Amino acid sequence: MSRRILILTLLAACPPPPPQPSYFQNAPPAPYPGDPQPSQPVPQAYQPAPPPPASQPAPVATGTCSQDLACYGQCNPLTQACIAGCDGQTAQLDVDRAHAVLQCMGASGCSDQNCVVQRCNTQLSTCTGQPIAAAPPPPAPVAPAAGGGSITPGRYACQALSYTVNTLPHYVPSTMGTIEIDASGRYHAPQFSGGDGTVSLSGHLLTFIAGSLAGWVVWADESESGKFIRFDSKDHQHPQPSARLGDSVCYIQK
Repeated sequence: MSRRILILTLLAACPPPPPQPSYFQNAPPAPYPGDPQPSQPVPQAYQPAPPPPASQPAPVATGTCSQDLACYGQCNPLTQACIAGCDGQTAQLDVDRAHAVLQCMGASGCSDQNCVVQRCNTQLSTCTGQPIAAAPPPPAPVAPAAGGGSITPGRYACQALSYTVNTLPHYVPSTMGTIEIDASGRYHAPQFSGGDGTVSLSGHLLTFIAGSLAGWVVWADESESGKFIRFDSKDHQHPQPSARLGDSVCYIQK
């Protein structure tokens, strides 16, 4: 009897365990008939992600080999960084051709234009796309002589000063072509229409009178390479004593 009383006393002293949550305790009440049904979320249609923006194509360099060499000529000094800047504006095939010219010039040991044209003629002709002929260096400035005179008759072949690389001038065929002057002072310019005319020399200034070159005044002089006339590319009536880029230098042919 005393054991049963002890068990009951222990049971009374222990608090009952807390109720465990269950679905039935937390379940929402059942809807009554006639109550509105809860709305179900409408599934969204699948939207594909927009495509990434198309990358812009890199600009294509279109510079020519001749333009690349002309750019080299403006480098002072001619450094790898400056060469790379010029090459960045030039088509790759023409960059390779320009490098071939530089490599040939460096290996040639030349110090004048004629030497470069002779030893690197293949590379220069490939670069410009036309045969390159050796040309004499530009004449040094000479003070005009007093009085008049007569021009040496003959056939004058013209070449244009295109650019310089490492102070060496580079010539290309000139649009002036050839100028023929006879002993009577009459000239003929086959490259131009308009007929023949005459020339008059005063000091170093040779004036073309009538004909296809009427009004032109050119510089007449002589250098170690022979007698020449020079057409100023910027001023057709007031030629400068020294050659500039674009000028056409015409040496008498022997």
